[in-house]
Amino acid sequence: MLPFKLIYSDDYYLPIGAHVFPAEKYRRIHDRLLQAGVAEASDFVSPQPASDADILLVHTPQYVHKLKTGTLSAREELELEVPYSPELVKAFLDGGGWFNSRG
Repeated sequence: MLPFKLIYSDDYYLPIGAHVFPAEKYRRIHDRLLQAGVAEASDFVSPQPASDADILLVHTPQYVHKLKTGTLSAREELELEVPYSPELVKAFLDGGGWFNSRG
């Protein structure tokens, strides 16, 4: 048992195709830590969804609305650096991830 907790969720896996940021890396690290005996299943906790107040500390209300409704401009989608999808938004907002944006 580790003296600290590791955060992991299966929701981190988003099949976005060939990309410099391989989506399966989180699952691979999780599985490797378990297989190597470095961590036990009890060492992992699931992330809690970010609150709207937390999200609004770093993004404008307009940008968050666009993310949640799928109404980003073409430029805003490019700035994400990964293909936009509702699953992406869920993984990042509910799974504790982050968006690379200026919103």
